[in-house]
Amino acid sequence: MTTHTRGRQHGTEGTTQWQLPNDFYTVGWIYPSFHEYVAAQTFVGDRNEGSEYVPENYNRAEPLLYSPYGTGNVPQSFQLCSPLSESTNTLSPRDKFEIPGAQTSYLENPLAESSLLGSHRDDSTSAHFMLRRPGDALAFQTSISTVPMLSPQNSKTNLLCSPPAIILLFFVIGVGSAVGHHLCYRSLNGREVSSEQEQQWAIRIGTGLAFSAKVALVSSIVLAYTQRLWVTVRKRSWTLQNLDDAFSLPTSPLSFFSVPLLRKGKVLYLLAICIWTIPFVALVTPATLSVRAGVLSTTEPASVPIPLWLNETTNDTSYWAHWGGAGYQAGPSVSLSHLVFTAATSMSIIPSTAPFLNASFTLEFPGPSLRCTNVSTVIAANATMGRLWNRTMYENTHHTIIYKANTTEREGLYNHIFISVGGFDRGSHYSCSLYNATYKVRFTFRDGVQSTIFDRPTIPPSAAPLQIKGFYWTDFAPSELAYMSMFQAVTRRLLVARLSIGSTGILNGDDTSGILLTSVAACDEFPSISSDALLVNQTEPWMCPSGSVARAVEDLWHNVTLSTLSSRVFGRKRTSVQAEVEMTRNFYSYEAVLLWQAYSVAIVAALVCVVVGMHSYVANGYSASNSFSTILLATRNPDLDCLLSGKDAARARLRYGVVAKSADGEGLDHAAFGLVQTVEPSGRGDIKS
Repeated sequence: MTTHTRGRQHGTEGTTQWQLPNDFYTVGWIYPSFHEYVAAQTFVGDRNEGSEYVPENYNRAEPLLYSPYGTGNVPQSFQLCSPLSESTNTLSPRDKFEIPGAQTSYLENPLAESSLLGSHRDDSTSAHFMLRRPGDALAFQTSISTVPMLSPQNSKTNLLCSPPAIILLFFVIGVGSAVGHHLCYRSLNGREVSSEQEQQWAIRIGTGLAFSAKVALVSSIVLAYTQRLWVTVRKRSWTLQNLDDAFSLPTSPLSFFSVPLLRKGKVLYLLAICIWTIPFVALVTPATLSVRAGVLSTTEPASVPIPLWLNETTNDTSYWAHWGGAGYQAGPSVSLSHLVFTAATSMSIIPSTAPFLNASFTLEFPGPSLRCTNVSTVIAANATMGRLWNRTMYENTHHTIIYKANTTEREGLYNHIFISVGGFDRGSHYSCSLYNATYKVRFTFRDGVQSTIFDRPTIPPSAAPLQIKGFYWTDFAPSELAYMSMFQAVTRRLLVARLSIGSTGILNGDDTSGILLTSVAACDEFPSISSDALLVNQTEPWMCPSGSVARAVEDLWHNVTLSTLSSRVFGRKRTSVQAEVEMTRNFYSYEAVLLWQAYSVAIVAALVCVVVGMHSYVANGYSASNSFSTILLATRNPDLDCLLSGKDAARARLRYGVVAKSADGEGLDHAAFGLVQTVEPSGRGDIKS
């Protein structure tokens, strides 16, 4: 241990000499964590050549000095006590040494003949002082210029660490967490949930921010409650039970049932309610972010079928036509006949497979189109068509020919049909020819269900009817075999018929024709020629949307052409298009109003509590605390020792204030809890220990 000597100043003014009971050196130190006592210990020492006193034989068994600080910020007396008893761990008084009060004003002027110990083996952070041996102008000097007066409060702290600053800090952290929670959820609002892990992290972050806001706001209110608590207990007398309830109100819900506490501490009651209810914010606010199903519109490349018209390989011919033994075309293939019959009888386009569950795309492709015009217009422009009409259509005076179609085998043409509805004299007559056209179709799929929007195929104004001739498959140009086979399937297998009304008004004709199963029979021109039950009141308006037989025949052809896209046989060729895809996805949905409703209530309540805490801090005049050391200081009263041994301690009325000296003059005025009759009320800043 090293000592430092400031030099001797014998007889200096302000020096007070006093006698120790022995020749031991008495060394004391102030414990930083227990400022109200100065501890000292005596041990044998000797003077070295530098006139410094070097302690020897340090012995903790020597008597100790304990003394509380007085009103002058320096010790006024030392109480010499015997060592601690191993059995009772208590001190017993022996002798007392008074330090004159006149010396209390020399706080900045060191007293003469003082030496300071630089360190201590066990308490290196304590402040030391030394008491000299008798005969050497012994004087007393503390190593600090001032010692703070103590009360149920923290020791003097930095301004930034003061309770008001901490209360405001917690409040700001709570508000900041709420704002951060809002910004986090707003950034997610409307965004697609990319993965389950992302959704889990969004929930974790939101819950963490809500928890942070709750903890910070509640912490600010708890500190405000502590400040208000000491104001409340100082103003009124309380029973021990009421004090227990007041101190435990933030942590025990049972304390809310204390009627005296509600009557005397309404503000405490309200603060505690805020402490207990604000945590519910952490339950409400995380739920403001949810996941909802929505539609995501994007543009995606899609592979879709187009008709395979061209004879790209020799095998392609077997898909469209049925061949005879010598290699001649004997008619449409079974697959094509089935497709044509299905499209005609369903009176719609056979739906194809959707590339996406919900998608829209436009498909453009070449294909055959049947166009029907008035026969008189055709004959006037082409005399050959007049000869075909006369050769094909036979006028029967006893029957009315409703419909007749033929492929005119003598001419070998597979591109033309004639239609006569209502008889030659008063009916409608049409000529229908096959053309190369361009189809532009808008397909829309909703939940896999197809809808089709398209205008009539585009036929160039200068285009001439197709002249398809041939017998063997080698006679046909590319795509002609497919066109001819489809033409045969529609006309010969479906539309070709001679229907008439007999003398009894009954419909007569070809029973093998499927025309009555198509939309053509639903047109108004058909039922008007007969009262037969097979036609009258047996159709619906939607079956013939175009209104005329000629338009119905064209629509039937278009339906068959577009239905080839649904066939794995005729729609094997693929092409890529840009599809507008609508996908069902999960999206974040944020209810900002609900979040701020919850946070606003919590923030406003916390702000009011913070204001109450600030006001209580000013009213107290010091920083109050409910720590163990504070309670220890606030209960330094001999009356309480006697009280606690009684049976009616819980009903005793206590008050916090200035506890006066005892009747014999012993002790000091200090702040503590005491019986009502022994405590003097204290004002702002009057609390002393």
